[in-house]
Amino acid sequence: MKSLLYSNILTKNQILLSKTKHSCITFLWKIKNFFHQNGKLRTSIFLLLSIFSLSICFYIDLPLQRRLPFLSYKSRMLWNLFSFLGSPTLHGIGWLIGAITIKRERKQFGIITGMVWITSLLSGAGKIVIGRARPNPLFIVSEVKFFPLHFSDHFHSFPSQHAAVAFGVAYLLNILYHSCFLSFLMQFLWYGVAFLIAISRLFLHRHYLTDVMGGAFLGIIVAKLSCVIFPILIQKIFIKEQ
Repeated sequence: MKSLLYSNILTKNQILLSKTKHSCITFLWKIKNFFHQNGKLRTSIFLLLSIFSLSICFYIDLPLQRRLPFLSYKSRMLWNLFSFLGSPTLHGIGWLIGAITIKRERKQFGIITGMVWITSLLSGAGKIVIGRARPNPLFIVSEVKFFPLHFSDHFHSFPSQHAAVAFGVAYLLNILYHSCFLSFLMQFLWYGVAFLIAISRLFLHRHYLTDVMGGAFLGIIVAKLSCVIFPILIQKIFIKEQ
């Protein structure tokens, strides 16, 4: 009798859990479809939220940086691994090799390669022009200093090149492979990896919070433009060769 009662309770809990999970997934799917169908609204909200977030977070850059812990050797190795996954050189060479060798994915990989190169150039130029000093965990400073047109790496904090490339690639993977199996779940994986790459730059004391946010903003904007520009170039360069 007790086992039968326990079985009924367990079955009811499973049904309730299944309904709750289905409701959450349906709600998230409706939100995604709403923003997907309203492109201009989605872009406007993204721009406004990005500018607002950057302006707010600029005032908490230093307090947040001071609260970040000093990493142990093992922790530092782990965050260095995530940081390496966002390396512009790794992505630039890797996607280019894929575009050349894998004919079936040549157009998609070509778009990602072009986006990575353009993002790297723009973020590199921004670093030199803005000249924001990188965070230094050994010294407590009262303000973030800027040294425009400085070529030393110590003054190349804004924007984060790793974050720009990581979020740009994640955005393009989501757009280019949105119709594949489990795409709704895969986009969380892609953006999750991009988020870890951005966080790694904070814990390694290479960037401030607004640096990685500005980099992510730049990467997504360039990725949006790449979806329009690069398909035409890929069509002319590669398709005619076949």
